[in-house]
Amino acid sequence: HRKDWLRAGELAYAAFERGLAGPPDEGMVVFAMRRHARLTRDYQRAIEATEAWSGVTWNDEGMPLLPQRQDIKTSAIGLADLLIASGQVKRAERLLQAIITQLEEELRAGIRSEIWTFSSMPIALALAGNKSRALDWLERGVAAGVLRVPTEDPALDSLRGEPRFAVVMRDVRRRMAAERSEVEAMRAAGELPSR
Repeated sequence: HRKDWLRAGELAYAAFERGLAGPPDEGMVVFAMRRHARLTRDYQRAIEATEAWSGVTWNDEGMPLLPQRQDIKTSAIGLADLLIASGQVKRAERLLQAIITQLEEELRAGIRSEIWTFSSMPIALALAGNKSRALDWLERGVAAGVLRVPTEDPALDSLRGEPRFAVVMRDVRRRMAAERSEVEAMRAAGELPSR
């Protein structure tokens, strides 16, 4: 996509609508939809897509109903982000609380290990306004070597001025540089093909 979010978003919608995007694609597809919506201001299209993908429904009182399934809530969190961006802040707050509660309950019950929530929990917490806990999760994810949060994610905007966030991003860049060096060394040794 090379940061062409209009094209990336259209491709994401096409893949979703044709049933070509599956769980491994969810993070990038939903991210592209979120970026596309911000550029085009067509939030409704993105809200409908992420609502369908996440399985989130709403009861008569306007409370979110999250399906009980084994996922990391990427599309539900994307839905919350889109609700905020479109001015539906109260709905987003209720959804984020439900997401965070469900993820925490799954962790406590041993349904999932913490490693599976390093990419979703900090985003949900940042969107919910809990900067300190979001930064805690980002730091733990980096320390564990599994942080896969797009650094340009608009959900992290509230954290960008925080000194702890700068340290996290420095550590992410350092880790990525080390991994790139390792790959290049493997290529030079003939252990990996050159691309």
